[in-house]
Amino acid sequence: MLRRWLAFVAVLAVVVGIIPRTALADNSSAHSVAVAVLALDSDDAEEQADALTGAIRSRIRNSQGWALVETTQSLGMLTAALRCPGKPIPADCEQRISEHLKTDRFIFGYVTKGPAGQVTAEVHLFQKSKPDTIIRESFSDNLKDSNDDTLRARAQKIVDRLVAADLQPANP
Repeated sequence: MLRRWLAFVAVLAVVVGIIPRTALADNSSAHSVAVAVLALDSDDAEEQADALTGAIRSRIRNSQGWALVETTQSLGMLTAALRCPGKPIPADCEQRISEHLKTDRFIFGYVTKGPAGQVTAEVHLFQKSKPDTIIRESFSDNLKDSNDDTLRARAQKIVDRLVAADLQPANP
């Protein structure tokens, strides 16, 4: 009888000790908004598009205020599956992508080769009930590693500009 009572007290102590920690564990993201980052699309700079996608996802993961919605889907795959016309993507198609991803915000874009060893990224932030925010950033085409400090700095610059745009009130 004494053993059962001690076992009960021990289980109760463990349960009481665990429950408050579980409830508090999610507080850090209580004010975060979910955002998905689709793999950036490219016809001629796939390595750079993949690297920039990875760097942007990393920056979103580490940013305050946003929570990354993990997805491996690419813009090209979704537009084909949802029968969306090509670039530029119409607003109704962006809305269907948002519904498919089950998020009110997602980042997508394109990377193209430019002159003299440069690539240009056109990164869009879709937000429900707001016009798209479009950021253009050029960088060297030799940046093909998402962990490269220079590329991570470019990705941080893009994310900072997207966060600033996200904080703007919607136009009535």
